[in-house]
Amino acid sequence: MIKMSETEKDKIVYDNENEDTYEVVEGDRGYSSIAKKIGTTQSVLTKLNGVKVIHPGDKLKYKKAHLEQYIPGWLLFTPENIQKQYNIDPTKAQPGHRGDHTYADKIRFTYALIVADESK
Repeated sequence: MIKMSETEKDKIVYDNENEDTYEVVEGDRGYSSIAKKIGTTQSVLTKLNGVKVIHPGDKLKYKKAHLEQYIPGWLLFTPENIQKQYNIDPTKAQPGHRGDHTYADKIRFTYALIVADESK
């Protein structure tokens, strides 16, 4: 089922809207390590402070945040889309890896049997 989803995307979720400051200390190696330490994301630090070289004593603004993955939508459950996701996309088939070119037809046939059985 997950194969029928559109590509997962990341979304920044703010844990609260309070803006805090963090003072850079010796040993901080960049936004990435600081973000892990203070419970935010690298992109939040970049958004609030811009891209810059940091030095001990610098003050950085941040908000507590984390990344969540989400599925923005779903592909239509058509026989052709099912074939592309679970078999091989006929337009991208290569010699030796052709898949079953009648896969979509088999899905249509099976679906027709299921629907016919439900109508009884």
